[in-house]
Amino acid sequence: MNNNKLIKICEEITRQKSIIGCKIYFHETLESTMTEAKNLVKSKSEEGTTVIAEIQTNGRGRLGRNWISPKGGIWMSIILYPNITPEEVSLITLAAATAVCTVIEQLYNVYPCLKWPNDIILNGKKICGILTEGSIGPDGLDYAILGIGLNLNFDNSNLPEEIKNLASTVISETGINFETEEVLRLLLLELNKAYKSFLFDREKILRLWESYSTTLGQNVSVVFDNRTITGTALRITGEGHLVVFVDETGEEIEVDSGEVSIRPPMK
Repeated sequence: MNNNKLIKICEEITRQKSIIGCKIYFHETLESTMTEAKNLVKSKSEEGTTVIAEIQTNGRGRLGRNWISPKGGIWMSIILYPNITPEEVSLITLAAATAVCTVIEQLYNVYPCLKWPNDIILNGKKICGILTEGSIGPDGLDYAILGIGLNLNFDNSNLPEEIKNLASTVISETGINFETEEVLRLLLLELNKAYKSFLFDREKILRLWESYSTTLGQNVSVVFDNRTITGTALRITGEGHLVVFVDETGEEIEVDSGEVSIRPPMK
C-alpha cells in the first residue's frame, strides 16, 4: 500500500470527525495485526487506531484457525473502547460485516451475503472473515479489537488446496480489480457509519444484517459448548446471538458463539 494514500485517508477520516482510521499503523509484513493492536492498547492508543499489514505471517481467524494473508488483501485490526457489556461484543462483528457487504455491493455491483457469525460469502464462497476480541476487567469491558481479513486482489490459486472449494477472493469472483487503497478508504468510512449505528441505533444494524443474511430461515447445524444442535435459524437477538429452533426437542436455544453449517432442505 502507498503511505501517502494512507495519510490522505487518515486526513479524510479526521475531517469527517470520525473515529475508525483516525490513525493508521502500516506494516509491510507483520505476524498478526490483532497481536500488534493489543500491544498498542497497552500504550493507550486512541480509539479507532487501525493496524494494517500488507502481509501477515501468522494471521488468525476464529477458533484459533490460521488465516492465510498474502499480498493483495486487506488485513487490519481496529482498537475500540465502546461502553458496552461483554455480552454485546459479538454485535460489533455483525456491524462490521454489514459495512463490508455494503462496500462490496456498491463497488462491484454484486450481492454478498452473511453467514452467522462472521463470514462474508460471495458466489457461495467465503471472501472475508471478521474477528472481535474483548478484554474484560473488573468494571466490565476494557477494550475490543475488531479484526477484518478481506481476500481482495489476489488470485484464489494462492489459497491452500484444502479450502479452495470453500473460499475465494473478490477479484477471482468478479474479475474486477479496484485499487486496494480505494477499497480500504470506502471500507473505513462505512465502518464508521456502522460503528455509530452500533452505539446509537442497533436496530438499524440488525435489520441490515438480516437483509444480507444467508443463515436466517435455513436448516442449520450449530456446534457450540462441545455439543451440536440442528434446527431452523430463527432470528438474531439484540446482542447479536443466534436463536435456533431445535427440531429434536422443540425448544429455542440462543447461541452466542459457535460454528454454523447450513444443511440441505429437509424433504
